[in-house]
Amino acid sequence: MLNHSIICLVFLFIQLSNLFSQSDLQPAKASTVLIMPFIQNEKYPYASDEIRFSLITGFLQKGYHVIEDDSTWSKLLKLNYNLANISTEIADTISNYVNSDLIVFGNAENIINLRESSPSNRQLIYKPVLIKVFDTRSKSIIYYERLNLVEYWGLFKNITQLSELGLRIATTLRNRGY
Repeated sequence: MLNHSIICLVFLFIQLSNLFSQSDLQPAKASTVLIMPFIQNEKYPYASDEIRFSLITGFLQKGYHVIEDDSTWSKLLKLNYNLANISTEIADTISNYVNSDLIVFGNAENIINLRESSPSNRQLIYKPVLIKVFDTRSKSIIYYERLNLVEYWGLFKNITQLSELGLRIATTLRNRGY
């Protein structure tokens, strides 16, 4: 009988310690993100911008709130800025009109080029995609990277799918505490 009461007390102690240790954990803050277009001549709603779509999907998977409502975009379109490849100053101005914690922008101009070394040897060359993340609270760039979609290691190559690009960036930002 004494053994059963000791086992029950130990089990009760373990359950209480688990309960109190879990109450101290804070869930990750779900930041609000505005993702700008990456293609120059694309019009709202930017339906063929695959990089933007990948970023939206990746940020949503990591628990961010992505701003996609028409009223916000109508405010931005009235500013008459070229929203693809904006500068840090324009991102700061946009942060005054939109309530977001992060603004994701960059450049994907001429991402694929064709290199011909001879008439029979054509090779696709992928330029890196420039991605920047602007923190509206600190008014600074917190992420700046030129991501290569195709990386070569000798005879081998690693191809990053566009669908993986957004999740990769969102995971990096979550790991940094954003």
